Amino acid sequence: YKGGNTLRPYQLEGLNWLLFSWHNNRNCILADEMGLGKTIQSLTFVNSVWEYGIRGPFLIIAPLSTIPNWQREFEGWTEMNVVVYHGSQQSKSMIQEYEFYYKNSKGEAIKEITKFNVLITTFEIIVTDFQELKSFNWRICVIDEAHRLKNRNC
Repeated sequence: YKGGNTLRPYQLEGLNWLLFSWHNNRNCILADEMGLGKTIQSLTFVNSVWEYGIRGPFLIIAPLSTIPNWQREFEGWTEMNVVVYHGSQQSKSMIQEYEFYYKNSKGEAIKEITKFNVLITTFEIIVTDFQELKSFNWRICVIDEAHRLKNRNC
């Protein structure tokens, strides 16, 4: 991995399980104990799929407080183009305009391919910007703290 990063044996086992599940078209939940590196296992899984030639787009949905960590870990472990999609309506509009799609010679968005490989955002943004985000053919969706999907009060 980038920077000489390596997985611990139990993380490699988790990565292999994620890849096995993905190859068999099975959704899964990585439920390791806190502090064992679920973020690293998840992003190395996404990176492995990317290295197979599937360039994305990949979606990471996480609590706002963990977004900087997700971004930092992706940048430290991978070569993927990662975009954090969060902020004011103006900043999200700028991201949509300049980070979502390549443009043709007429300045029109080429919707068949994204500029980014990974989009990191929050549960709240998924709800408020659903119309913009539903048009993507997400290849993988990682949900950090997925129990929040069940309880709107979290």
